[in-house]
Amino acid sequence: MERTLHARTPLYKTSAAAELFQQCPFLKVPCLLLYEMKLRFGQDLDLVLSSYLHNAAEKIVEKCHMEKKIGPLVKSVPIG
Repeated sequence: MERTLHARTPLYKTSAAAELFQQCPFLKVPCLLLYEMKLRFGQDLDLVLSSYLHNAAEKIVEKCHMEKKIGPLVKSVPIG
């Protein structure tokens, strides 16, 4: 994959996603797609996405609680 990365780079700029997947079918495999992104951008995309999504989710829940649009996340249930 490293040797052919530069040959694929123009495809990313000019091709639609369907066409790109047709020309590079290995990109349909999630771990290979993540590896390709690491080669191109030098970052682990899965770690970056999970970090951003985690931060966003926390902020959304916090804002909703502040605006009192949702109740507590866990309701206490009496035992017995």
